[in-house]
Amino acid sequence: MPSAIERRIVFGDFQPDLEDALASAVAAHRHERGPLAPAVLLVGSNLLGLYLTRLLARRLGAVGGLRVMTFLDLARTLARAEIDREGLRAIPVAGERLLARVLAKALPDTSYFASIARTEGFEEAILATLRDVRDAGLTPGDLRRCFPKGHRKARDLADVHERYEEKLKGARLIDRPGLMARALAILERDAAGTSTQKDGQPFAGMTRLFVYGFYDFTWLQENLLLRLARILPTAIFFPYRETPAFEFARTRARVFWTQVLRPRLRNLRRRPSPCRPLPGSV
Repeated sequence: MPSAIERRIVFGDFQPDLEDALASAVAAHRHERGPLAPAVLLVGSNLLGLYLTRLLARRLGAVGGLRVMTFLDLARTLARAEIDREGLRAIPVAGERLLARVLAKALPDTSYFASIARTEGFEEAILATLRDVRDAGLTPGDLRRCFPKGHRKARDLADVHERYEEKLKGARLIDRPGLMARALAILERDAAGTSTQKDGQPFAGMTRLFVYGFYDFTWLQENLLLRLARILPTAIFFPYRETPAFEFARTRARVFWTQVLRPRLRNLRRRPSPCRPLPGSV
């Protein structure tokens, strides 16, 4: 692979702009590397992946070598060997709900959340909050450092988060954010030359990464993508239209543009600062 890794972002409407651009890019990749050259197409859902697979098959005649993946598929591929060695199992959605119920029932009377723990919808709300916190790469310790010691709500949320992680660990289970975080850690160890993974880099044979249809990312998703963009030629197909409805996406696109196209990508987004309050925490 050349030392200067190709990275580009294509902006436009889904139809026809991004679909046409993706088909052209995949065709060029197959022409350059061969019809079976391995590549990854990263999408936001399995349904979108199926749609794009059929579209590319109609336009190009075949899509051999192209692996269509969601972020969860990506994380599973990267972390599978490691979590299998450790005997970890993915927790099902029903298991997460059950765990949230167990945590709610175990809240002490002194907890900030005790007065609402029996309220309908609390279990779903606390589970959604934990997912958001974990998708942001924040640990219980980070939550405690983000706020003053007297911030009871943040302190007690950190306690719930800690008990959630302990329950997962005790049952040898891993949730979606945990899987994403594990995959990111593997890539970072590989980049630093400190990997102990005996099975080799799962994407060592991949020659290109296509990213389609995303206009926003969680912290874990973004950093997984940025890390992969350091080792694979990457093309991002970013939906954007010159309308007020896409104003939020333009700001996000500008930030991501500077990250992906920075020549050496040395300054990947760091973990959220443990000293900076979270949005909406006032």
